[in-house]
Amino acid sequence: MAAPSVMISPSAVASKTSFLEATVIRRSTVQLKKESTIPDDRIINLVKHSLLHTPTPFHVQSARAVVLLHQEHEKMWDMAYEASQKATPPELFNARFIPNLTAYKKSYGTVLFFDDPGAADRMPPMLGNLIKNFPEWAEHSNGIAQYIVWTAFCAEGLGCNLQHYQKYIGPKLNEEWGLPQSWVPHAQLVFGTPDGPPRGGVEKQFADIEPRVKVFGVAEAVCGKEEG
Repeated sequence: MAAPSVMISPSAVASKTSFLEATVIRRSTVQLKKESTIPDDRIINLVKHSLLHTPTPFHVQSARAVVLLHQEHEKMWDMAYEASQKATPPELFNARFIPNLTAYKKSYGTVLFFDDPGAADRMPPMLGNLIKNFPEWAEHSNGIAQYIVWTAFCAEGLGCNLQHYQKYIGPKLNEEWGLPQSWVPHAQLVFGTPDGPPRGGVEKQFADIEPRVKVFGVAEAVCGKEEG
């Protein structure tokens, strides 16, 4: 049975922003306020919409997300603080971890991203075994889900930064929020109203794109070269 569609209000900012415009708006911002430009139900619907429309290998749909708001968001970053403090040399923890963890906790919320490898068991055996033999497919799909949510949030005026503290608190996340043990944590997207410029400054600097993209099989004129 087809999953019900998630309705996104056409009056919302993200719905009026072109895809390519949204890719430019998406930036990494660490300094965030404990405020949101959109209501909580809009945040939740954007996450649902993103996961629903994320491409997955053979439509296995193994990406999972948990939205943490208010006290639950703060609790998660308290857990990250305690766990990473125990596993990090004091000098490094004091210089790098404390400022960052403090900033994350002061933001509005966090989206936790997981992958459920058990989803492959519900596929036909031939496809399920194929998916299991290529675990990087799930990583690709999960990264796309993270990118869609991140881009949609930024298009709504929120600031975001993507973190990876699962090394320190992975199993504790499942235990604290009663999640299936089969859910494997991949990333944490922190968000809130921007309280400073994006990382790297307002004007983002780019390496020359020409050496980074190679094209073969197209007419020289299309590549911007004059015919001799």
